[in-house]
Amino acid sequence: MSTGLTIAQTLMHEIGPELAEIETIIQQEIDSWAIQFFDGEMIHVLYQVSPSRWVMSYELDAPEISNQAEIYAAMLCTNLLYQGVAPLKVALSKPGGVLLLIGEFQLTEASLDELQILIQQFLMYAAHISDQISLLEEGEPKDKVASDFSPQVNAHILA
Repeated sequence: MSTGLTIAQTLMHEIGPELAEIETIIQQEIDSWAIQFFDGEMIHVLYQVSPSRWVMSYELDAPEISNQAEIYAAMLCTNLLYQGVAPLKVALSKPGGVLLLIGEFQLTEASLDELQILIQQFLMYAAHISDQISLLEEGEPKDKVASDFSPQVNAHILA
């Protein structure tokens, strides 16, 4: 087992008691976990050895059929806006399925504090995108919502 994976496993065992918002952590594989929060949210965390990085995913809502095209277009624009700016992208789980927010991160210090901050920032951004999808579903103008996805508007989340 690689040193990076050993550190990842140790951090995941320690983070549960450190973040009060975490209800439970379920290890799914040797390198992947599901983190369930008391508010019902869940993220999936995968540690990849080569290149060394953390991959987090969060299930966003499945868009209603009447707004699918607009929401998919907004998500494609989001991916374009964040390309080279932030390690985030939105994907479909399957055609017509739920949207997934995926983040790929490298921890510079591989510390518990750094992982906590990373998880909290990822959840904050997931909540923001969920809110924007809700606005699109409620009929908010596309240009207003699209500007809210931009890296400049979200600099406080990406910091």
